[in-house]
Amino acid sequence: MVPRLDVRHARCMTRTTNLGAAHEIADAVRSGRITAAEITRAHLAKIDQLDGALGAFRSVRHAAALAEAEAIDAHANRSELPLAGVPVAVKDNIAVAGEQVRHGSEATSSDPAVSDDELVVRLRRAGAIVIGISRMPELAAWAFTSSTAFGVTRNPWNPLLDPGGSTGGGAVAVASGMAALALGTDGGGSLRVPSAYCGVVGVKPGRHEVPLPEGLNEHWCGLSVAGPIARTAADAALALAVLRDQRPTALEVASTPLRIAVSRRSPVPTSRADAHQRAALEHTVTRLQALGHEVVDADPPYPPTLIQRWSRRWWAGIALDAERLATQPDRLEKRTRTMIAKGRRVLRFGGPRPAVAARWRETQASG
Repeated sequence: MVPRLDVRHARCMTRTTNLGAAHEIADAVRSGRITAAEITRAHLAKIDQLDGALGAFRSVRHAAALAEAEAIDAHANRSELPLAGVPVAVKDNIAVAGEQVRHGSEATSSDPAVSDDELVVRLRRAGAIVIGISRMPELAAWAFTSSTAFGVTRNPWNPLLDPGGSTGGGAVAVASGMAALALGTDGGGSLRVPSAYCGVVGVKPGRHEVPLPEGLNEHWCGLSVAGPIARTAADAALALAVLRDQRPTALEVASTPLRIAVSRRSPVPTSRADAHQRAALEHTVTRLQALGHEVVDADPPYPPTLIQRWSRRWWAGIALDAERLATQPDRLEKRTRTMIAKGRRVLRFGGPRPAVAARWRETQASG
């Protein structure tokens, strides 16, 4: 049954619940204009108000988040912390000490993590507050966010609609003002899809720019990376710098014109941008040109079999995750078991060939 949340109210709600952009929060906490504890209490109150209907979080860290905030307020170098007091939602496949890492599944271990993942270490070192663990579909396998284990996550602009996935809980938390940033992963759109659905900014960095959860060298046969979701590009850049373990710098307008490539081609032959998407792209092109930049058309030479190549890695990645994570495989969802069976067939016949992806990347680099 859909929660009783009026659609018009939901749309208004997302415009009025933002408690400040991440860089604004950090600046206010660093300067002492507001405390991290006050910011955290305000976001926890927003979660208590909204999350019963939206379902962005698997768990909310009420006491732990407040304790972290008070520690930031007492921090001797608080004025130097780039994310001082910024509440962050962490996806349910990234370890936070003392919290379960369920990967959206009741088939995984319920033991709490004994230590923070390196990604969380970097966020905390920058002054961020882990406000809660955000929901995801089982094993991050889908571009929607619902699971048998933890229920349905709903789009804050319209609760009758899905928020996308698999970092759907994080996108909803940011869009609705329950968190200022979210940390997630992306193998086939898992940061970008929910960000687009919820009207926020999701960044999939290049491979090896940001550590993978668990210290893995690769995930989903090379498809996956970790990255941020934010309300603005400036906030996304700030979070990405922290995740890359770099000192954030102020965003500046390019002093010299840039040469910017734009592609209108979809990598999937059966998928095309709709009228709204095309209009948004053309608006962006016009804005860039008005700023003096050179915009050139540059469609990547996507092979006709690209979606099949991607699917083989997707299926195989799900199968490998199930083997690594599912401590009670009989409790996996039926749709997940179907994908695992496909992935096992791919692996049984030699698996995805890394050389194919490497050759394609080399072709793009040389072109």
